Amino acid sequence: MFQLMVIRGIPVALSFSYLFPVVLYGLETIQISVMLPVVYFIVLTASLLVHEFGHALVAAKYRLEPRVVLWALGGLTFHQPAPDTRAEAQVIVAGPAAGLAFGAVIWGIGQSLQSADPLFFRKNPLLGEGYTLAIYINIWWSLINLLPIFPLDGGHLLRVGLMRYKRDRKRNTQIVHGVGAALGLGAVLLAWNAGMRFGAFLGVLLIWENVKILWGDAAPGPAPTHNHHGDDLLADGEAALGRGDAREAVRLAYQVKAVSRLSREQTDRMWTLLGLATTELGDYDDALAYLQRAPNTEAVEAARARCVTALRR
Repeated sequence: MFQLMVIRGIPVALSFSYLFPVVLYGLETIQISVMLPVVYFIVLTASLLVHEFGHALVAAKYRLEPRVVLWALGGLTFHQPAPDTRAEAQVIVAGPAAGLAFGAVIWGIGQSLQSADPLFFRKNPLLGEGYTLAIYINIWWSLINLLPIFPLDGGHLLRVGLMRYKRDRKRNTQIVHGVGAALGLGAVLLAWNAGMRFGAFLGVLLIWENVKILWGDAAPGPAPTHNHHGDDLLADGEAALGRGDAREAVRLAYQVKAVSRLSREQTDRMWTLLGLATTELGDYDDALAYLQRAPNTEAVEAARARCVTALRR
């Protein structure tokens, strides 16, 4: 991962995994046109940035210190916890809203070009491909993204809505991820019957994300058991970091990572330990990725700032 740019004080990082779908698409389409993967990359990147900055700008309004990361499955906006459910809902909705607005502008431009020349996109096939992709991502995908399926924005909105009216974390978790898994299964069946194999694959990923949380293997769902072996490893790793042995701390953190069914607290401690220790070793790309998954503490925020400063040099 490396720092790509900073827009209005909001850092944008690019994970090397982001290039994976671009390379795959390029291998499929390069025989049609050498420029088609380039068009795909430009349209995809611009669309993702518009969506993520919809989230990020509203988060910045509430001084939540947002940061954007582009990775293999799209974009992510990280920020500090919102002050209340209303602010959190506004941050969530702003992403799809920005995408829909951007898509509407592109659609209007396309209609104007076709009004002037009905054959415009036939005469300019690369622009036609870019236009079609932009409409799909910014309009159709923005609407799909509002479905109540975690981790889509609609799933997060469902969680916020439930928390607003009933602060029963365990019950709300069961509802959000139960609905997400059920609708994900429906999406898989529809996509498979329609011959959309990639869409079915994405649906399977959505189901798995929800099932993991229902089983307690990932935050924010509660783990059914507390793993005491993980506690011992974490204590040893934190002690190693305290005496300046970052390599030993990383080794122990990876052992914790391999332990099944960690509690939420243990998972937070593991990402914190891994992030802080990796920062001390100077592996700032990996460290930033770990720190983005750790809870916001003074030590974590200081390490994040150190990583970002080092990556800008």
